[in-house]
Amino acid sequence: MKVLGYHINLGATDGRVIAPNTRVQRTLARTVLTAGRDCGLLAFRAADTHLHILAACCRELAGRWLRSLSTKLRVRLKLPNGLSSAHFEPVADQRHLVNAFRYVLRQDERHGTQHAPLAEASNLPDLLGMRLIGGYTAGSVARLLPRIRAEELVARLDLTVGQLTAAAISEDAYEQLEDAAAATLGLPRLLGRSSEVVAARVAAVAVVGDALPTARLTRLLGSTARTIRRLKGREADPRLVEAVARQLRLRTVRTQARRDDALVLQP
Repeated sequence: MKVLGYHINLGATDGRVIAPNTRVQRTLARTVLTAGRDCGLLAFRAADTHLHILAACCRELAGRWLRSLSTKLRVRLKLPNGLSSAHFEPVADQRHLVNAFRYVLRQDERHGTQHAPLAEASNLPDLLGMRLIGGYTAGSVARLLPRIRAEELVARLDLTVGQLTAAAISEDAYEQLEDAAAATLGLPRLLGRSSEVVAARVAAVAVVGDALPTARLTRLLGSTARTIRRLKGREADPRLVEAVARQLRLRTVRTQARRDDALVLQP
């Protein structure tokens, strides 16, 4: 029987939480996404002790990719006992493919975990234009899962499409500018002078525009006034500018939601 792909499930051999914090979640995402294009990656998400992956490829390719991926994850996530043997479930038809896609992305809900509120240990940010390294998965989903809509995906982050694409960015969210820019590339921090780090800094400055004084930008990006002026003079990647803006809008909405919750809880 010819299948449409495989739903793959694996976990740490010793049963530990695979990606317990933002730094590790971003490392996991970069590791999966940088190698996933060739195996038809559609979705992945780590929640609690397991990693779920949906790939539109044959069993031989999926197995070869998982062996390589498991080795990289063991080293980069510092898993001393490695990962358990993966379980491969064949995806029999289109309905199964849609259900598996939704199942993978709602792993946090199924496990009741709260340590990944921005879904960074998944490709949800890539599907929503908030991260660039896995942007190819958005194209694959559009082609193979045409009934999946943006409204459904943003709802997984408790957002609406309008909030993600057009909401005003709050003062509190600007305080997270460096982290938002790093998130667009799946990096823990914007450290060093690599081309992608510089591009993210240029995009961050472009998003701010004239909304903040240079002195505040230097603090937020850990830079100097001279460097900020130089970054302002460079041409920004529009895709990266939009990704940073969407990361900041997500933080704007989440900050407001926390404030609303606090008001409700006050006696």
